[in-house]
Amino acid sequence: QHQQDENDDKLQQLRRLLAMAISRARNSVVIGYKESEKSDLVKYFTPGTFDEIDL
Repeated sequence: QHQQDENDDKLQQLRRLLAMAISRARNSVVIGYKESEKSDLVKYFTPGTFDEIDL
């Protein structure tokens, strides 16, 4: 978990890395996680820009 501070350097770095990885994808991106291990980055996904599938 990261600090709630939006200026948290580690969180900002992880957001940039994820954005770079997604922007380099050619067709689609699959991001999987266990609900108990959900990353703080998930809250930054814009609703309507992804399909959520519960397995």
